[in-house]
This record gives sequence, structure tokens and C-alpha cells, in this order.
Amino acid sequence: MKRSIMTLLLLLPLAVLTMAGNHKVSKENKDQDTLLLENIFPFQLQHCHGSTIVELPNRDLLQKGDIGDSGKAFFSKKDWEKARKYYMEVVKGDNLKSDGSEVNENGEITMLMRDNGPPPKRLMKSISKDNGLTWSSVTDTNIPNPSTAADVVVLKSGAWALVLNDIEEGRHRLSVWLSKDEGQTWPYRKIIVNGVPNSAVRGHYPAIIQGIDGTIHLSYMNQIPGKSGGLDQKNIVHASFSEKWLMQ
Repeated sequence: MKRSIMTLLLLLPLAVLTMAGNHKVSKENKDQDTLLLENIFPFQLQHCHGSTIVELPNRDLLQKGDIGDSGKAFFSKKDWEKARKYYMEVVKGDNLKSDGSEVNENGEITMLMRDNGPPPKRLMKSISKDNGLTWSSVTDTNIPNPSTAADVVVLKSGAWALVLNDIEEGRHRLSVWLSKDEGQTWPYRKIIVNGVPNSAVRGHYPAIIQGIDGTIHLSYMNQIPGKSGGLDQKNIVHASFSEKWLMQ
């Protein structure tokens, strides 16, 4: 399944002094010892939220986020001296939410998105070959996902580790998948949370990184049934493991 892409670059001037919330925002941060806050896109009346920020090979920054039901990517130039900021609309009019993205060895950027539309419930992807200026049509992957948050990290080995609810309905299962070919196939999979469908068990809103020592760290929101019919219990869980464990 393919979806049409509307790519639109809107140049937004960077004022020397703007406002982010109640904070004054300075254009420059040369000494790196001060706090720099900048508005990535104009204030909105509808719901919006950000997600992963990625540094591209050319040192620009790709900030992804969402406004309403349309998936967007916000592309911010690293070189603030040019006094320009790019607001790029990647997908318009479709029920997509941007999640993880990674830079391939050939410099292409793969953006994964969850689909809030009709079945089949899959993670979807779009590819950029020009550092996020334009994007390919959004297509289904073969990765099941019930339109919940996912996260991906490129490991030191070059492998990709993806954490997600790998089912088409519910949040009772949370898994980590490993790919050795930049997301083309995912032969290694480990289940972290494995609840019963339609139960109170949840494992969702994950985040994944790799530490300096090679250990992979995963955190997620965990939910279990309450005792004696009481309210469900929630907390945040941290899991750590190696790439070797994922491949066992």
C-alpha cells in the first residue's frame, strides 16, 4: 500500500530574539555553556508532539514530530548563521505518526511511522535520499503494529534494534527485533512483555539506546492488573541486554 507524499518547504526566518513559551530564545549559542531554546515550528491550536531528533551526515538536524493526525517532519539547519529554518510537511491528510528514524550506510534516511488508518496494521516507512528535504511515498512494511509507539537504534555493529508492540491489536506484547540488513529482514526477535490479549497487561511507550560498553538499554511503561480487583498498577521498567542475547 502506498500513500501520496506532499513535500513542502516553508522557509521561516529566525529572529535574533524569539519566544518559546515564556522563555527568551537566543539565536546563537557559541560558548555551549548557556541554554538555547528555539521554536521548531509555529504555535498550534491542535495537539502536537515531538519525537526523535537525528544528526545527519552533513551535520544538519532532523527533528520529527506530529501535528494533529498528519505525520510531519521538522528539518532544522545546523548552521544557524544562515538565519533560516525549514518546516517540511512529509505526509498530509493521512493518519500517520512518525516514530524512529535512522541513517543508512549509503546516507539515506529511513523513517518508520505507525498507521492510525484501517488494516492491515503495520509500521510504515518513507525514505529520504537528500538529507530529509524530500521523501518517498509511504509504504507498508511487514512489521505488525497496532498504531503504538516504536523506537529504533543503530548499534555499533551496524545492526538495527527495534522495540515495538509487534501485534495488530493491543499492547500486551512488547518485543525487540534485530536486523542485520538495515531493516530489510528481522530474523532475531525477543519478547519482553507477553500478556494475554484483552488483559490489563501492557508494555508500551518504549525507548532504546546502546551504551558505550555495548549494552543495549530499553525502558518502557509497564502495567499489571491491580490486586483484588483494584486499580491497575503502572511503573517504568528498565531492561538491559546484549546484541548476542538478541541473537540466541
